[in-house]
Amino acid sequence: MGSIDSRLRRLEDDPESDYIELAGGGRFWYEPHELYKSFFLYYMSCLGSDYGGEERPPTPPIFEAIAEAEDRVAALDKVVPSWRSWRTDHRVKSAFDLDILAATGEIVPFNWVKFIVENSEVELAD
Repeated sequence: MGSIDSRLRRLEDDPESDYIELAGGGRFWYEPHELYKSFFLYYMSCLGSDYGGEERPPTPPIFEAIAEAEDRVAALDKVVPSWRSWRTDHRVKSAFDLDILAATGEIVPFNWVKFIVENSEVELAD
């Protein structure tokens, strides 16, 4: 497996890796090309869970890292540059309230199913 130091050096030397500075002084390393798993796939899972009234899957680590970031706004800018328009730009897929995450570091679920039903003129059949 190798030592932690050698694995860390590989991450630092990998041009496809990036990190978020954490408030405690550490770094959270991630691979930007893998973020779709944390955003889109998690978003889709949450849509199904929310619609079915089921418990959501565990929060992906990237969101926890953003919550613990030294600068949450900068972390969101790095990870999701268009995050500020997440409620209106439907290319940004988020199952969390990104405004609250940026402001307070609290991870608050955002239920799109409930939002759409509450803001729709169409009634869903039971």
